[in-house]
Amino acid sequence: MERILVIDDEASIRKALQIGLASEDFEIDSASDGASGIQMGQRKSYDILIADLCLPDMTGLDVIKEIKSSSPAIIPIVITGKGSMQSSLEAIRLEVSDYLEKPLSLTSVKASIARGLERRSIKRTEDRPPPSPGGTADGLTGLPERSQFMGRLKQAITERARDRDRSLALLLLDIDSFKGVNDRYGHHVGDRVLIELAARLKTDGKQAGMTARLDGDTFAILLEDPPSDDQVVAAARKWQRAAEQPMVVDGITVSVQVSIGLVIKRHFFNSTDDLLRDAEMALEHGKERGGGRVQVFDAHMLEQAVAALQFENQLRLGIQKAEFTLHYQPIIQTCDQTLSGFEALIRWNHPERGLLPPSEFIPKAEEIGIINQVGQWVLHEAGRQLKEWQTHIAGFEKIVLNVNIAGCHFLQPGFTDDLQTILAENNLEPANLKLELTESVLMDDSERAIEIIKAIKTIGVQLAVDDFGTGYSAFSYLQQLPLDELKIGECFVQKLGTSTECYEIVKTIVKLSKKLGLKVVAEGVENESQLDKIRKLDIDLVQGFFFSRPVENEAVPEVVRRFRQPRLI
Repeated sequence: MERILVIDDEASIRKALQIGLASEDFEIDSASDGASGIQMGQRKSYDILIADLCLPDMTGLDVIKEIKSSSPAIIPIVITGKGSMQSSLEAIRLEVSDYLEKPLSLTSVKASIARGLERRSIKRTEDRPPPSPGGTADGLTGLPERSQFMGRLKQAITERARDRDRSLALLLLDIDSFKGVNDRYGHHVGDRVLIELAARLKTDGKQAGMTARLDGDTFAILLEDPPSDDQVVAAARKWQRAAEQPMVVDGITVSVQVSIGLVIKRHFFNSTDDLLRDAEMALEHGKERGGGRVQVFDAHMLEQAVAALQFENQLRLGIQKAEFTLHYQPIIQTCDQTLSGFEALIRWNHPERGLLPPSEFIPKAEEIGIINQVGQWVLHEAGRQLKEWQTHIAGFEKIVLNVNIAGCHFLQPGFTDDLQTILAENNLEPANLKLELTESVLMDDSERAIEIIKAIKTIGVQLAVDDFGTGYSAFSYLQQLPLDELKIGECFVQKLGTSTECYEIVKTIVKLSKKLGLKVVAEGVENESQLDKIRKLDIDLVQGFFFSRPVENEAVPEVVRRFRQPRLI
């Protein structure tokens, strides 16, 4: 049973968390101010500390600092309003696991606790000491392994905390796209590459405090009391050049590209994770810029990480606070320019940045694992809105509403059950709903996708492939699937008048689609010239700014009226 200490001056919050978390088999204690909380945290061992950032006698971060001095393994979670950047930086230094913004949601608190416990479990596995004194070497390369390296790093930090004139540098070296080496040559060759790389680092790293293999293809080099920052960077470039020299393995010449993240420290905190995190940030930053770089950590990277963490927390809260909305772009019949349907497009009404398009938050939702929650909200809201239009707008019973579905949401168990529930709750005809999927969904887990698609078609809901031609573009899989529609992405539509090759590709897609009985939609139509090309290609449906930008639900009746009457072409 995990023990949780809650420190908050609001009695209602303490009571709500005590009742709500006790039901999850947690043992809960609470305090109303920082001094009392510190006394409790130093008298008794807790797994989780939930502290308000603003307490009557001190800040929540000061409380965390005091309690962590006696219980370093405790998982801190901060309750905050809109914390300052400086507070956020200090929170990262104190290894704060998560932020919870008022008003609290019990669901978000439980999720935050679960994430913290999971991270602690992973860290304990990583820091677990070797089974015997002889087990401190990596079995493949012979280098020291992670736990021994972290012990040496901790010792070095402790020594330099007592002597401000001393410094150290940490380098993380990683092979860019090492998976490609294993995929192309096999794991045997990949292992030999790692062995050779370790030998080069040992040879060139005699001046280093320690060279170790942390995991996979990631190596660490500790430099104790380096002469100067410039010499550290020069040494890093030397290791990089040595690592990138071609290797001959079983007669095969293998060349790799190496990235290095470098952090030089002269002021220290009581955590090896601080140093390792900064080096990982630098390494990742270099990889994002194309790899093959020696990237030195700077404070701006940490600020970016803080901003990303704040954005992540805002996104989680955005779901709880229902900050999302749907806009609707009309889909038009090419032949007479009458309305065929709408595509529902999500927007986030961000509390500080205003209305954000999906490109600015959907990738993050996928990254942090909440895309299914977003997708469920979109599907339920689209069903509700469709029924409302059908009730109040004459002729809307023939209109189809398209909804984009993320791959992981589509493939999750219970998706079809949820779909049937939405249809039943809103008394909708299945044919009035069309789900848009990307090609990657159909190809990455084809057996599962085919199974779900057949189930959806049994229900009667329509299916479309979005942005066809930009991914796999394999017509063979289309023959296996009961699809209704292909949507040609705007990257093709924009080039119809300027690229003969692009025109021929679209022409082929349309021709084969007709043979398979699929309708074709051209997205991103912006001018009359593009529309003329689309007519000549016999594309069934069009959408884009030429007809209408996505509109809020209140503007939909006017769009319906505008495209009600056929137009002579």
